[in-house]
Amino acid sequence: MYTYLCKDGRCRCVYKDENGYHTKSYPRYLMEQKLGRLLEPYEDVHHIDGDPSNNNPDNLCVELHVEHEKKHNPQKYSDKVVRCCVCNKEFILSALQQKYRTQNRYRRNTPNDSYFCSKRCSGLYGKSVQQNAGVSEWHRKGT
Repeated sequence: MYTYLCKDGRCRCVYKDENGYHTKSYPRYLMEQKLGRLLEPYEDVHHIDGDPSNNNPDNLCVELHVEHEKKHNPQKYSDKVVRCCVCNKEFILSALQQKYRTQNRYRRNTPNDSYFCSKRCSGLYGKSVQQNAGVSEWHRKGT
């Protein structure tokens, strides 16, 4: 087994088992050796002191991926106050709404900073986009 440092400062290792050579995160490899089992895909290795270069096994612990993400990316998992781009009203956009917002395939043509406080404002925005795009009356009526 040998280890190397990636561009992002994380340590990786290459090791050989009965199935051939494999590359893996070095802290993940150390934790699997310490526990005597492979880690599940939903498990992450957390550096207790926050220093990714400190790979001492006593500094490593296993956490669920969701909990690990909350520690390292708290703004992704918190509510935020935004302003409606149609009526200019402030409202709270929950973390769950933010998640669906990034996954919604219908938002491809909407700017990232456009938030809507209601379905009504969203509809008004869509109507104005259609009118500004020059969609014909024939197409709007569906005839």
